[in-house]
Amino acid sequence: MAKIIAVVEKVSPKTIVATRTILKRHKLYGKQFRVSKKFIVHDPQNSAHVNDIVEINDTKPVSKRKKWQVVEIIKK
Repeated sequence: MAKIIAVVEKVSPKTIVATRTILKRHKLYGKQFRVSKKFIVHDPQNSAHVNDIVEINDTKPVSKRKKWQVVEIIKK
């Protein structure tokens, strides 16, 4: 399942942290709030940088927490 998300941190040469932020609405009160989820992503070409928009896809585990891989960089 591919996701389009933003890169927020470069941890090591082939590892990035990407965050997906969505707006949700509270069931009772109707107020909108943000929910964020961080993904530890493997970047084999070492081409993604902070503030890039990337598409990621799930893959076999590369390490303990890296279960995603960069498919393509959509926007630099």
